[in-house]
Amino acid sequence: MHWRSTSVAFSPDGRTLAAGDSGGTVTLWNTADPRHPVRFPETLTGANGLIFSLAFSPDGRTLAAAGDDNLGSIALWDVSDPAKPVTKPGISNSHTRSVLSLAFSPDGTMLAAGGDGSNAAVGLWSTTDPGVRIGKPIDQPTATSTWVAFSPDGRTLASANSRGTVTLWNATDPNHLTRRGSPLTVPGGSLWSVAFSPDGRTLAAAGHTDNGTINLWNVTDPDHPTPIGRPLTVETGFVAVLAFSPDGHTLAATTDDGVATLWDLNVESAICRICAASSGALNRQQWSRYVPQLSYDPPCVTTK
Repeated sequence: MHWRSTSVAFSPDGRTLAAGDSGGTVTLWNTADPRHPVRFPETLTGANGLIFSLAFSPDGRTLAAAGDDNLGSIALWDVSDPAKPVTKPGISNSHTRSVLSLAFSPDGTMLAAGGDGSNAAVGLWSTTDPGVRIGKPIDQPTATSTWVAFSPDGRTLASANSRGTVTLWNATDPNHLTRRGSPLTVPGGSLWSVAFSPDGRTLAAAGHTDNGTINLWNVTDPDHPTPIGRPLTVETGFVAVLAFSPDGHTLAATTDDGVATLWDLNVESAICRICAASSGALNRQQWSRYVPQLSYDPPCVTTK
């Protein structure tokens, strides 16, 4: 029987790719030479149902997988040697029906899980004491699904839900998470992805929105986040995954039609390239298309 891939994740060093499928198994690939990936012989089993999320720990030694098993369970493997993975004790995430999103804290001591169900609760788990819950689950009232992401410094946890709301939590004391600032809202949206930039200053969120947008916020002060320009627009209304490049200058989004779109978030370099390629100042329509983050103020000098 052939299963389709439903989730993928690269190890921190980029040398291993994990691919989860609709049958609850995970395949590991050696990507040291990305032009010729080689499949590792052992298939990872222990997860149940369609795998929605995969996450490597920051040191690359642990792989977590979870999905639609109606039990909310999380499978863990020691992949220090990806050719010989070892099953670790899993996590019983009973406060939610399924797990849609997983995120390790930057220091690797915690695993956050975003749920699917009547309250779409967010749970925190210890990785140093496997299976032990940290604090109480964070309920997401009226939401049916939640996605999670840690800031690079580990001091903030973001949760985005099906009600179009992003909440920032102070995670300095993970046993007592407290809300940072007011919830961020995306009108007419059911959010499916949330991501921090590598420097932790920008937060992006998107999903199945009415107008197919990706919203960006400046979270340099997470207690007072502010919107960054106008939302970025995609061709379809369903953004499945968001990811920043390691330098934070590029944002990638994949949509439900299988298209990946890239945005250059380094506004100055983008303007320089556009000006160099144009014969004069950009009109408002061109500016809106190429530099949506800023108000109309074309810097190009007309050459005619």
